[in-house]
Parts: sequence; C-alpha cells; structure tokens
Amino acid sequence: MPRIVFAVLLLAFSIVVHGEMYKWVDNNGNTQYTDQPPPPGAAKTEKRLKIKLAPAQPTSDEINAPESLAEKEYDFKKRLNAKEQEEAKQQAETKENKEKCIQAKSKLKVYQEVPKLIVSDGAGGVIRADDAARQKGIDEAQKEVKSYCK
Repeated sequence: MPRIVFAVLLLAFSIVVHGEMYKWVDNNGNTQYTDQPPPPGAAKTEKRLKIKLAPAQPTSDEINAPESLAEKEYDFKKRLNAKEQEEAKQQAETKENKEKCIQAKSKLKVYQEVPKLIVSDGAGGVIRADDAARQKGIDEAQKEVKSYCK
C-alpha cells in the first residue's frame, strides 16, 4: 500500500515539474491562463510562460525529522514513556501531599482541641504542653495545612 501511494505522489509531482503555462487572449478580449496551448482560431496573441518551480526548502521539522520509520517509532515510544513517567510522578506527588495534608489537619486538630496535651521534649521524654508550646504547634500545623492542602 505505501508503495502505491509513493508511486502516485511521484507521478503527480513529475507532472507538475514538466507542466507549461500559456497566456493568451481569446476572441472576447479575455486573458486566459492555461496549461494547454490555445485553440487554433481563438488566439490573438500567445505567450508561452517559462515558470520555474522553486526548490522546496525543508522546514526545521523536516531537517530534524527522523529518517526512518523505526526511528520515528522509537522517538514516539520515548516521548510516550517520558509522558507516562511524568504522570506517574505527579500522581505520586499528589498522593503524598494528600497524606501530608491529612496528617497536618490531624495535628492542628489535636493542638486546638486536646486540653491536657502531652508532647515530646526532644530528649526521649514527654512534657505537658504549655500555652506557648501549644501556639507554636498550631502555627506549624497551619503552615503545613497551607503547604499541603491546596
């Protein structure tokens, strides 16, 4: 099938390359432009136009384009794989942010609602949180909520 399409395109382009254009004025005074010579009795003046086709300039996409079908397929699979990896990364990041959001909201709720809050002292022991420690924990939890819960 691709050979047939290629053959038809090749034939079509070869006709265009060898085509000639004619400019002539008919009996009514109308200027005609055709690829056929004017009829014998209709032409007052005939001028054969020499039209040169400009060589096709390759576009930047064509210059950088892969040369074979295998290279095109490889490039396609490479882009598809990169896109899938990026989507997986975004989904993992979204899932992680949701989990952190839930933890931050829970932490905020604990600091706001538990009257006798006991927190770690950082040395392996626990202490009862005073108002300053409670407010510090609330502020930190609110920052985390803003950061992760978008």
